[in-house]
Amino acid sequence: MKSTMTTTILSLAIIALPITSSNGAEFVFTKIADTSDSVPSLGSETFTGFGSASVDGDDVAFLGVSASRGGGIYLFSQGSISRIADITTNVPDSGNIFDGIGTFGHDDGVVAFLGSHPSGKGLYSFQSGALGVLVDTTNSPPGGSNFTNFDQPSVSNGRFTVLGWVSSSDNGVYSDIGGTLQTIADKNTAIPSGTGSFDNFGKIPGSMSGTNIAFRGKGTAPLQNGVYTSIGGSLNVVADLTTSIPDGSGTFTFFEEITMSGDFVTFRAHGTGQEGIYTDLGGSLATVVDLTTTVPGAGGTFSGFGIPSLDGNTIVFRGQPAGLTIPRGLYAYRGGTLSKVIDTTDTLDGKSPTDFDTYGPSLDGDVFAFRVYFSDGSRAIYTATVPEPTTLTLAACALLGLFGRRKRR
Repeated sequence: MKSTMTTTILSLAIIALPITSSNGAEFVFTKIADTSDSVPSLGSETFTGFGSASVDGDDVAFLGVSASRGGGIYLFSQGSISRIADITTNVPDSGNIFDGIGTFGHDDGVVAFLGSHPSGKGLYSFQSGALGVLVDTTNSPPGGSNFTNFDQPSVSNGRFTVLGWVSSSDNGVYSDIGGTLQTIADKNTAIPSGTGSFDNFGKIPGSMSGTNIAFRGKGTAPLQNGVYTSIGGSLNVVADLTTSIPDGSGTFTFFEEITMSGDFVTFRAHGTGQEGIYTDLGGSLATVVDLTTTVPGAGGTFSGFGIPSLDGNTIVFRGQPAGLTIPRGLYAYRGGTLSKVIDTTDTLDGKSPTDFDTYGPSLDGDVFAFRVYFSDGSRAIYTATVPEPTTLTLAACALLGLFGRRKRR
């Protein structure tokens, strides 16, 4: 299932840049790649842009874009960038060459990514310098016909979960957590604490932590739309359209991206005239931030949010403040404290940022990866190290039971 891969490696200088937040916490930033860096194996051709990025220990996997090869998956490790896969890479166990590279998961030394080729599609792995097939369109789910498509993979402890389709209108959540492919939820699965069975799982990213899986699912009956988990093989509802919005009014109306660490989840969701990031850290559903939250270091309130990332008791996200005069930025919630990480009033490497993005698996421990856009038109991938909260804050949060589990434990 594996093929050995030869890569061209680009060595880079690593520079750590400290920026002090509005509450005195010092975040340290490290550049991973930018649009002045050469693409491995392409000589002097440089990256033209970037997609999502994810941290695993000291390594960062990211989607990089080049003019001649489009999107590819790259790995920053030990100060160098190497290519994992692009449209010139041989598909393992196929005899084909990839003609498309999609989203990916990254954990415990494994990068799991979506790829397509003239004969099909699949989820592929990169580990210890070798490519392998995790599942593809020659496989079928238990009791079903062959897969036709895949989306939104997540990986943890060497296992994966992925959305899989057997037709254009029939998809499910699948995983190899038991060592073989199994169904977590599909059209035959009863909705926990709900009515009827699931009908669709959309394309909203789910998340995996150890053998636990979080996903969004819908049913055909009214109000059957929510965030669900599979923990120890048991399906549970975290929130659905009958759930009251914490610190808000009414019930949820729509759910978006989900991220998981241990038994706990964090997700972005909406209500009527409401949007926020919510979590069940501590055992009950609570608001991390919503449209009434004051923006740290800027004043005013938020008007929207990007994809959250959770690991342990730390949550990072992009925030869009209300009003054009308030800067966009990245924010961290840790130990009950909300801090600005960086916003568009700061500089990185002497450049002025205009916007930022994070990704569900961006965070690992104290470090998360993000994409940044600069006013000169360049783009980059950086990491930021989140400082430890004060001893007093840690003690208070321990009493409140707010600590979760690390995603790989």
